[in-house]
Amino acid sequence: RRLRYKSMRTLLTTLGVAIGVALFVAIRLINSATLRAFDENVTAIAGQADLTVSAGETGFPEEKLEQIETVRGVRRAVPMLEENTFLVSDSFHESMTVFGVDLLREPAVRSYKTTQQEIMDDPLVFLNQADSIIISETLAQQHNLKLDSKIKLITAQGAQTFTVRGILQMEGVARAFGGAMAIMDI
Repeated sequence: RRLRYKSMRTLLTTLGVAIGVALFVAIRLINSATLRAFDENVTAIAGQADLTVSAGETGFPEEKLEQIETVRGVRRAVPMLEENTFLVSDSFHESMTVFGVDLLREPAVRSYKTTQQEIMDDPLVFLNQADSIIISETLAQQHNLKLDSKIKLITAQGAQTFTVRGILQMEGVARAFGGAMAIMDI
């Protein structure tokens, strides 16, 4: 009987409960999507690595890789350098991250897919040319870059020109940085 007499209060109470439940569900969905995105980003960068050894920006000698591989439970030690740079264009400077990786050891931890189904057009040219770089598909599209295009980066050693030798699909590491990344031989 009370529900009929106080219909407006009943309607407002029901609406309040429904909005509260909807808000709770929405927050749970947002939290799970955020955690999933964070996990995907960490997995994209770290790959299948369970352990990361870092010596900060100074790094450590390559001989330490052999020592790390002797640790029980470590199957493979894979080096990686990370450098923040700026891509120089006619009208602006765009921040991006360049990873230095050992392409011979890298498949043990991370995999890269390029638009040509190969990591690069010619692996020997890539490894023998110090100016070789592989960029993300996003960077290639944004700046109209193709294989053998030249790009200018501002690095810790000053402005340097690199040659695009491969284009990464937007998966894994490339997606984690929103496409503002490139890889080079370590």
